[in-house]
Amino acid sequence: MTAEAATAAVSVSPQWLALRLGEHFPELPPETVRWDSATAARILALWHARYANQEDSAATVAGAWVVAVAWAVGYPLETSFWTLWLPKVIAEGQQHDGVVTGEVAAALALYLAGDGAWPLDARVECLMAVLALHGVTARLLPAAPDTAQADGGEPAQLPFWGIATEPTVQLVRRGTVSRACQTLFWLDFSALERQIDRLVKRWLQAPHQTQSQQLIWLLLAFAERLGLAGRRVRRQPCHCDAKVVVGWEAIAALASGAPVAWQGAEIVELSDLVLGARLRFTASVSVRDGEIVAVRFTAEHVSVSIATQWWLGVVRWQRTAATARIVGLQILAPIEAATAILSLAPEAKRGTRQLGIVLKRWLPYFPQPVLVLRRLERLSGAWWLVREPERFQVSVERFQPGRIRLVTPHVTVAEIWPKEA
Repeated sequence: MTAEAATAAVSVSPQWLALRLGEHFPELPPETVRWDSATAARILALWHARYANQEDSAATVAGAWVVAVAWAVGYPLETSFWTLWLPKVIAEGQQHDGVVTGEVAAALALYLAGDGAWPLDARVECLMAVLALHGVTARLLPAAPDTAQADGGEPAQLPFWGIATEPTVQLVRRGTVSRACQTLFWLDFSALERQIDRLVKRWLQAPHQTQSQQLIWLLLAFAERLGLAGRRVRRQPCHCDAKVVVGWEAIAALASGAPVAWQGAEIVELSDLVLGARLRFTASVSVRDGEIVAVRFTAEHVSVSIATQWWLGVVRWQRTAATARIVGLQILAPIEAATAILSLAPEAKRGTRQLGIVLKRWLPYFPQPVLVLRRLERLSGAWWLVREPERFQVSVERFQPGRIRLVTPHVTVAEIWPKEA
């Protein structure tokens, strides 16, 4: 399969999985194959019965599918599998000048760097795209444990991930390697990083980019989690009109579904797809650094999924150029809805009610729903989301503000972590 095949649309349809698993586990009834833990458990048992004692590439590749499916559905693999499969991977790599290829290299990369916080459809989408890449390789680099750190205790320029075979067989990360490990092989995925980089560049340079926006983000985040390269900003010229709403009150009304006044602007550049933008205002506009704004793009130069929703952003810088004002935005995520928030501070007898804005999950940087509040000094205490989707219907959900994503002079942005009542 060529690299271009990875640009084909993918889905979570189990037919693709049944076809691929049938090559290695023919006794598995195709109609029972699903993206679920039951399928992962069945192919694991079949691998132990059929391949555990085999020392050939068939056993290694079949084990790779066990690893890939287990990661996609969140199924934990017991130590007995790794103890049998990882030595096969090393032995096969040593027979081919230290290179592990194809499904084996792809499965190792997915299991090590794929984010378990991504929802199932995102994990499957990433898995199918990586396995579609032609000639995925990982190079085994034998290394002594004491080379995992350079002088001064800083990590050396070594790959992030490796395989330890003694005294126990396990996957390890750089910086966590014990000196008790007697044999260690680092996994060099730099060739995979170059493949992903070329693929993403080709997608972004296409005149009418139709590839899943989510898939591009997933592959970029996947490469970063492999520890292959530092964070790189990808900028795209984008000359399209946009609607802009400025300020907390107006955006809260917008999120509630009320009509609001907006200002026109031109998007002249996007960074990292939609994580940053430069706007040009030709009319007089009053915005401050740190101000929140809502932006809606036209559909000419961005995908329909991006153009059909309002995005929350934060003004990071601005400058005046001739008759226009250029504003730099950090864009967070799409706006989902406004919601009422009830909070009770520790040791307080009465709670407070305030307005919040819920942002949608936007992978890979916001795997959790995110809540925007007026700036608060503390987030401790008890919290409830009050949702009123329809008249006379109210639902109350207890939560805890989790990781703080952003604090500006005006707002606090934090993840929503569900909590039992």
